[in-house]
Amino acid sequence: MQDLLAESHLVSTLLFGALTGTLGLLGLLLHSGKKPPSWRPALALALVLAALGAGAALAGLEASLWQPFVSAGGVCLVLAFLRSPAALSLGKGLFGLLRHPAAQSGILLLIGLGTVVAQSYAITQQRDQDIAESDVFIRPQDRVPDLSVSPVVTGYTDEGSAVPVWVPNSDASMAHEPGREARFLQGSRLELKVIQTAPASNAYNCHGWIFAGGRFWVRGANVAQILKENGYRPAGEPRPGDVAVFRDATGEVSHSALVRSAGPGGAVILESKWGQMGRYLHRATEHAYSSHHCTYYRSSREGHVLRGLEAEAVERADLK
Repeated sequence: MQDLLAESHLVSTLLFGALTGTLGLLGLLLHSGKKPPSWRPALALALVLAALGAGAALAGLEASLWQPFVSAGGVCLVLAFLRSPAALSLGKGLFGLLRHPAAQSGILLLIGLGTVVAQSYAITQQRDQDIAESDVFIRPQDRVPDLSVSPVVTGYTDEGSAVPVWVPNSDASMAHEPGREARFLQGSRLELKVIQTAPASNAYNCHGWIFAGGRFWVRGANVAQILKENGYRPAGEPRPGDVAVFRDATGEVSHSALVRSAGPGGAVILESKWGQMGRYLHRATEHAYSSHHCTYYRSSREGHVLRGLEAEAVERADLK
C-alpha cells in the first residue's frame, strides 16, 4: 500500500509541476506587455482548471490525476486576486509587481520547474536510501560463495575439452536468510514482473543450471568455450530451447538463461537462475542483468548439459 501511495504522490507532484510550468511558459510567450493587468483571465483559467479537476474526480479517476488541476487552479486564483483592485489597495510595492502578468507567468514557470526538479531529486535520494538500507540491492552474479572444484566429476565439451565444475564449501546461502530475496526483488522493482520456479540455493548458478544440470557451478569464463565446442551458433530470432547469454560492458559473460517462449514480434520469456537466488521466469527485458547485452545461441545437439554431467554419470561418480 505504501508503494502505491508513493507512486500516486509521484504522479500527482510531477503532473502539477508540468502543468504550472507549461502555463507559465505559455503566459510568457503570449504576453505582449501592452495590455494592463486584468484579473479576469486568471480567474477564468482558475475556474477552467478547477472544472477539469472536478470532472476528472466525478469520472472516477485517481486523485493523483485530478488533484494537480485543482491545485493549479488554486494557484491561478491567488494570481487573479493579486491582479484585483483589492490587492492593489494593499500596497503598490511588492503587490504591484506580483499583479503584472509577465511576473505571474514567470512565477508559474518557476513553480513548475522547481517542483519537477525537487521531485526528481527526492526520487534519486529515496532510491539511494533504498540501496543503502538493503544490502541485497546488488546484482546476484556478484554474490559468489566460497567454491572448490568438484573432486568427483568433471564436465567435457563435445570436442573433449575438460570444463571444471564447482561446489560450495558450505551450505550458507540466501535460502537461509528470510526476506533477503524478497527485499532484492522489491528494491529492483521486479517483484511483480517475475514468476519464481525454484527456491534460492547456492548449490548451482545460472550457467550450472543450463550446462551442468543444476548440480554444480560453472564459471562464466568457460561459457565461450562451451558455446564454441558444443556447436552453438548465434540465433537472430530466438526459439524455445535456445540459450540466452548475457555479457557486461567489458564483453565478459555474466549470465545465461533458457528461452521458454518466443513468438513473432512478441515478448521473449526466459527462465534463469539468479546467482544464489531462486530461478525465475521473466521477460527478456526485465531481470537483474538489465544493463548487460544479450545474445541468443542455438545448437543441434540434444540438450545443453556437458558430457560427463548427465544425471546417470553424476550418480555413478557419487557411488564410488
